[in-house]
Amino acid sequence: MSLLTKAISLAKKVHEGQYRRDGKTEYFVHLVRAAKLVKELGGSEEQIALAYLHDSVENYGGDRTLIIKEIKNIFGAQFLTEVLCLTKDEDAAYFEYIKKIKQNKKLILVKICDMIDNLSDQPNEKQKKKYATALLKLILD
Repeated sequence: MSLLTKAISLAKKVHEGQYRRDGKTEYFVHLVRAAKLVKELGGSEEQIALAYLHDSVENYGGDRTLIIKEIKNIFGAQFLTEVLCLTKDEDAAYFEYIKKIKQNKKLILVKICDMIDNLSDQPNEKQKKKYATALLKLILD
């Protein structure tokens, strides 16, 4: 099974029954749109797979250690490290999280595509400002 097939399969499983802000759109649609944008912008297969799994730990409905172990078993320790870098820790300040992502060039494209899709999905004014500021930090800082 290819890297992308594995990532898509796990993302579907993790986000089953989850919906976007509107309460109607399946969460998985966000992952598809973000991954498609990564691909359109020339991202690697690994970056596309990361786009499918970027919210898997943060949005996992159960014990996070289980999904962390599953990602490591399926994709390896390095891939897990990158997924965890894309995962905002509950206690972390948002822009510290963005600063951490900025340190890994491979993840910048994934996060930018995630935020672009978030901006297209009925964000409130506070979210618009947060994403716009974060995009500038990832691109310019």
